[in-house]
Amino acid sequence: VTVWPRGLVLQGSVTLRPDQISPVPGDAWTRSLTLHELMHAVGVDHAVAHGPEVMAERPGPHPQSILGYGDQFALRLVGCL
Repeated sequence: VTVWPRGLVLQGSVTLRPDQISPVPGDAWTRSLTLHELMHAVGVDHAVAHGPEVMAERPGPHPQSILGYGDQFALRLVGCL
């Protein structure tokens, strides 16, 4: 992520390796990983480990594929919602 001093994100990118994602449409792990990395690309950092958020530092037993309240709050802070 490239950020101006006042927090404006100028540029971000995400690279997903083929061995990290599933070719099956709608796969929960792939959706969760993609959302997580895209949120990094717009300037969102990790949430607490094992929390109910896409941005959890370590995912729980079931991957989050829907944005949690903390995810939505973080996206508002960076100007995305």
